[in-house]
Amino acid sequence: MYQKNIETLDIPSDIATLIVDDDKIIQRMHTFLLNSAGLSSKPMLFDNGKDALDFISEQNPSRYLVFLDINMPIMNGWEFLDSINKSRLKDNLLIVIVSSSISAADFKKAESYPQVISFLTKPINIDMLKSLKNAIS
Repeated sequence: MYQKNIETLDIPSDIATLIVDDDKIIQRMHTFLLNSAGLSSKPMLFDNGKDALDFISEQNPSRYLVFLDINMPIMNGWEFLDSINKSRLKDNLLIVIVSSSISAADFKKAESYPQVISFLTKPINIDMLKSLKNAIS
């Protein structure tokens, strides 16, 4: 697991939350867990990085906490991260990668993106999210 020192980040408590994952069951499970952990009562759901990127791009600049899968169709998590780093959005997003990958190469790659604050390995659980919430609060 990779995690930045979240305590040093300025994260508003009312930050909008997105779940970007192509698996509907994972979306439901993460929604339930985010709600149970007190992180978000109604996260926005997206099936791929492109749909999430399009949504964020159309909004007025706002802060988002994004729970991002790596392996998805259309635009995967790495492509999403590359796209935001080339745009004005890079300072508005905090990313938590949620993946089944346990590859050291993926952890190292995640560290190279300044927006990635944590890398959680699926399946996530309530304790992981409570720890994240405590660090943010």
